[in-house]
Amino acid sequence: MIVRHHMTGSDPREAARAASCARGFTLVESIVGLVLLSVCVPPLLWALAESRRTAAAPAQAEVAYWLASERLEDLVADRCSPGRGFAYLTPAHYPDEKSVEGFSGFSRSVTLTGCGPDLTPPEDGFVLARVTVRWTGARGTSLSVSATTVLAEKLP
Repeated sequence: MIVRHHMTGSDPREAARAASCARGFTLVESIVGLVLLSVCVPPLLWALAESRRTAAAPAQAEVAYWLASERLEDLVADRCSPGRGFAYLTPAHYPDEKSVEGFSGFSRSVTLTGCGPDLTPPEDGFVLARVTVRWTGARGTSLSVSATTVLAEKLP
């Protein structure tokens, strides 16, 4: 800390010395500043790195949601197609995708089950279609999103 004295004389050397002392930091002030920086900077850098890692998670979940929705739309289109129809909805026509084209790191699978009391195959006239999209998150954890719909053999 610098203490300023009121100058009563008009000696220019004393005024210059007082002005030069007022512009600098003392050794104690410099050490305190370095200690504060060494305590505050590492957590700030960690927080910035962590936010960078987790910023991608919502975007990846959004992509997974749209990939699941896209596959459900394919199922609905096949169900309504005159050339395919309800009988086309079998697991053989929708194999697992280990890597979704254009979206590296994402895989997609379709599960088709009946909707009867005992989850029988589509002879009941209804099929439960579930699309699951999986990917690996920023921390190396396996994440997934599922979308489900019921498809009927005959529309009302």
